Amino acid sequence: MAPPLQRWIRSVKERVITRSVGLDAFAMMPERMDVFLKTLRQQKRALLRGYTSALVDLARYAEATQQTLHNLTGVITTAEPLHPWQRQLFERAFGAPIFDQYGCGEVGGVAYECSLHTGLHIALEHVIVEILDEHDQPCKPGVTGRVVLTALDNYATPFIRYVNGDEAMLLPDPCPCGRGLPLMSAIQGRTSDMIYGVNGNRAHGEFFSHILHESKWTERLAVRQFQVIQVDRDLLRFELAVEKMPDQADIMHVMQRIHDYLGPMRIEFCHVESVDRGQSGKRRFTLRQWQGAPVENNDGTF
Repeated sequence: MAPPLQRWIRSVKERVITRSVGLDAFAMMPERMDVFLKTLRQQKRALLRGYTSALVDLARYAEATQQTLHNLTGVITTAEPLHPWQRQLFERAFGAPIFDQYGCGEVGGVAYECSLHTGLHIALEHVIVEILDEHDQPCKPGVTGRVVLTALDNYATPFIRYVNGDEAMLLPDPCPCGRGLPLMSAIQGRTSDMIYGVNGNRAHGEFFSHILHESKWTERLAVRQFQVIQVDRDLLRFELAVEKMPDQADIMHVMQRIHDYLGPMRIEFCHVESVDRGQSGKRRFTLRQWQGAPVENNDGTF
C-alpha cells in the first residue's frame, strides 16, 4: 500500500483532474451501497466503471430497493467476464448502455467495446495483442488461444510478449462502426483455471455460466454468485450462493449437461453465503486446485 501522502495526492488528482470518485468494491454491504447510489445520483452526469461482480451486487440492490439512476451516460465492466444476463440486469437497473473492457494490471487497458457490441477493439497505439496456441504459433481468427501482450508505452520496464494467463480469440470480421481497429473476443477464461474433464475436454467459466443461465437458475433460484472448483481429477465442487438450493431434478439436469461435455465427473453441490474474491478482488467462476493434466489411458480414454 502506498504511503498516506501519496494516497492523498492521488486522491486529489482523481477528484480535480479526472473528476473521478472511488467506490470500494470490497464493501458491498447494504449501508455502503446506499451511500454509493446516493453519490452517483449527486453527479449531473456520471460514467460508472467497476468489477462486473461488484456491479451485479449494486444493480441487484438498486432494483430491490427501487433506487433509480437517471444520470448515467454509460456503465463499463472490467476485470471479470460480462455475461448476457448481467448486461440485461445492468441495463434495467442503471438505465444506461453497457460497455465491456479488457485490460490487465501490468499493461493497462487493452481492448474496448463500442456501441455496436461486435467485439472488443484493440488499442493498437498502446498494445500489440497476439493469440498463440500451445506450440507458440499464431491461432487463426476465431480460434481460442493464449493472450500474449506487448506494451508500447512503458519505456521504463517494457513488457514484450507477456503471457498473462488469459485465453481469448481474434475475430475475423471488422466492426461495422468503421474505426478500423482489429477485434478480439472477451476473455474466455484463464489457462490456470481451465477445468479438465476425465474425457480430455477442457471447460472455462463461461461454460458453467451458460449452463446456469440456460437452465434458468440465475433468475429462478436467484444465483448471486457461483464457483466450480476442480478438487481432484474426477471431482468438482459446485459452490452456489443462492436464496434456495436447486431440487434434485434441477441438479440432475445440470449434472447431465456437465457429464455430456466433461465425462462422468463426480459433482458436489454446496450452498455458500458468498464466493471468496481472493487476493486480486476478482471472483473467478472456475478454480483448479487439482494440478494434474489429462493423461491418455490404454483404452484411448483420459
